[in-house]
Amino acid sequence: MSMNEMVSLKIDPKTIEGIVNAHVETAVAAALDKEGKLVKDLVHGICTSMVDSEGRPSRDSYSAKFNLIEWSLRTQMRNAVEGAVKKWLSQNEAELTAEVEKVVMKSKSAIAKAFVGFITGVDEEGKKNLGRLNVNFTVDGQRSY
Repeated sequence: MSMNEMVSLKIDPKTIEGIVNAHVETAVAAALDKEGKLVKDLVHGICTSMVDSEGRPSRDSYSAKFNLIEWSLRTQMRNAVEGAVKKWLSQNEAELTAEVEKVVMKSKSAIAKAFVGFITGVDEEGKKNLGRLNVNFTVDGQRSY
């Protein structure tokens, strides 16, 4: 072959495009993520983003009350407290029910007595109460439900 002769290679354009895209993606990622800065910035941005009381992102200064970390911690703590209280209540249910009954039965309120009887299944004489509790309210002669 002489120096003036040309060599021709036929390469599929999709192959070239794939190679170029891979090199570009690698170069961009390397440029953006020097020493993990991209990941650190991303995590920082997400964790400090402002959210509303439901944990939804919000830019509104009225509804954006917490950053995501604070909201998440509050939610987990609330769940832990609720779980502990439910456990304690279930372990002490009999004592609590008895004490509430004593207080309410001392009261002169018929509605309070009926309500306790309905909840506990026992009326004020100690008999089994399998009836229904019906409560009607009347305000200014108008019956409300």
